[in-house]
Amino acid sequence: MPISGNATPITPFKASNYISHAGAEYFDAPGIFGGYTSYSTITHNEVANLPYTGILQGWGWGTDSYAQHNQITNNYIHDVMKVLADGGGIYTLSAQPDSTISGNHLQHMYGTYGGWGIYPDEGSAYFTITGNVVRQTDKWISMWTDSIHDNIVQHNYSDTASMTNACANCTVSGNTTVTNGIWPADALTIMSNRGSNRLIKI
Repeated sequence: MPISGNATPITPFKASNYISHAGAEYFDAPGIFGGYTSYSTITHNEVANLPYTGILQGWGWGTDSYAQHNQITNNYIHDVMKVLADGGGIYTLSAQPDSTISGNHLQHMYGTYGGWGIYPDEGSAYFTITGNVVRQTDKWISMWTDSIHDNIVQHNYSDTASMTNACANCTVSGNTTVTNGIWPADALTIMSNRGSNRLIKI
C-alpha cells in the first residue's frame, strides 16, 4: 500500500487497516510503504502474512531529504518475512528527524537474515523508538552499521536479548527482556492497544 511518491513532501495518514497476504506475486512488496514522506502517520493497522517487510518507512540508503516527523504507532505486525531476507517488522532507511516508532506489537518475524523485529537500516537517524513489544523473532532490533546514528531506543520489551547495536551516538537503555513469558503490565497494555481490536493469545 504505497503512501507517497519521491518528489514532493506529503502528509499521509494510514489508520485502522487490515493488510494481509500482500506481495503474492511481487515478493518484495511491503504491507505499507512510506518512502520519502514528512509528517506522516501510520497507526492502528494490522499487517500480517507477508513475504517481506510489514511497514517500510524511508528510502535512499543514507541520503538526506525532507523526510521528518514521521510516526509509526500502535500497529500489530505479525507473520512477516516469510519468503525474503533483509527486512523486518518495521524497516526504515535514512535520516528522519523527530520521527517516532512507538506502541507497536511485532510478532513472528521470519527470514534467514534480516528477519528482525525493528530494523533501522542504513542512514536511519533521529528516531525515537520506544514502548514497543517484539516477540518470537531472532533479533528484536538491528542497527548494524555506524551510518545509523542519533537514535533513542528506550523502554521496549522483547522475549529475546538478541540485538545488534553498531549505531553511532545512539542511546539504548531501559529495555526489558522477558524470559519467563510473564509480560509486565506496561507491555500487556501495548499489546492490547495495538492494531485492530482482535483478540490475541498472549
